[in-house]
Amino acid sequence: MSDAVNILTHTTEVNLTPEQLTVIEKLKKKNALQDQREIFGNCNIVDDNIDSDKAGGDSFFSAADDKQPFDEVESNSIGVVVSELVNPIVPHVGDASMESESGSEKNEEAGLESDISGDIPVTNYGNKLKESDVTEGGALWDIFRRQDVPKLQVYVMKHFKEFRHIHCCPVQQVVHPIHDQTFYLTVQHKKMLKEEYGIEPWTFIQKLGDAVFIPAGCPHQVRNLKSCIKVAMDFVSPENVGECFHLTEVFRTLPEDHRAKEDKLEVKKMILHSVTDALKELDQILRRSCSLSLTK
Repeated sequence: MSDAVNILTHTTEVNLTPEQLTVIEKLKKKNALQDQREIFGNCNIVDDNIDSDKAGGDSFFSAADDKQPFDEVESNSIGVVVSELVNPIVPHVGDASMESESGSEKNEEAGLESDISGDIPVTNYGNKLKESDVTEGGALWDIFRRQDVPKLQVYVMKHFKEFRHIHCCPVQQVVHPIHDQTFYLTVQHKKMLKEEYGIEPWTFIQKLGDAVFIPAGCPHQVRNLKSCIKVAMDFVSPENVGECFHLTEVFRTLPEDHRAKEDKLEVKKMILHSVTDALKELDQILRRSCSLSLTK
């Protein structure tokens, strides 16, 4: 709902045993076959490695269990295969420095409020994630530009049945495609998003000590590549007060029991106190000026 800064303070490599990697590969194949049956309707596909009483049943893990959905979701993904991450296309980060825009959180979805707000074409991407960055990094970020939110929402609503949620169950209902914090776009989905709607996120690797700035209103997702500890702080910058107002109104339209329903910011109160403090400062300055004038 507000601007945020996320700092990666600690990472630990978790080495998986060959047995664990084998189990992971089997689960990935099992989930892929389950998708073919339940999502794409290929009911004739049967996994010989799955017990007959579990065939077609719920998997233990969701396809996105190691990832974090839109908005502010973070997830752990230990034992990530580097080749799966070095393919995504990322922007020339030098053109969108974090200070220049009110949301360069890598694209934090909207990223790029000033400089990136639309002056830089979405197709101006050419760099790819380096294998060394993935190996050394702690988290993989995707941040979308604020102006791309409508198309992103349309894409998610169109394809939501292709996603998995808790216990690998298909997503049955979508209240809000972003604020539900249910979806994580894989490399394939990001590719489809660009092909269908011409938009893509700013993708980058966060390393130890890196601070990521996320502008208000920029949808983003995070995938932890290692065991990570992060420190995050939310705040409201003057440049994004209007967007915070907008998000507050959007949240008010959500159902009463929705996770994002509560107004945690109270933007109007913040503005009231800020204006009050500013008036007090002005009053003190005027009083000092009057005192000096009288003494002269």
